[in-house]
Amino acid sequence: MGSNTSRKTKTRAWFAVYFVVVLSPLLFPPFLKSLNRVEPFIGPFPFIIFVMLLVSMLVSAGLFVLYKIEEKRGDLL
Repeated sequence: MGSNTSRKTKTRAWFAVYFVVVLSPLLFPPFLKSLNRVEPFIGPFPFIIFVMLLVSMLVSAGLFVLYKIEEKRGDLL
């Protein structure tokens, strides 16, 4: 018997990998410790604030893209 994974399951699995990669700097203490600094300033923000803003935007963009993909395919329900 072959594995019968649906298109919806494959899409969600890829997005799960994306979210783990995007959130890993904030979830694992060694990464966060290396990012937790003020210098260099990026725009008006300290480095750690910029990293959190960037991660938040990437998570929001990923959720939006996932919603649009599932809406187009009719997989929302």
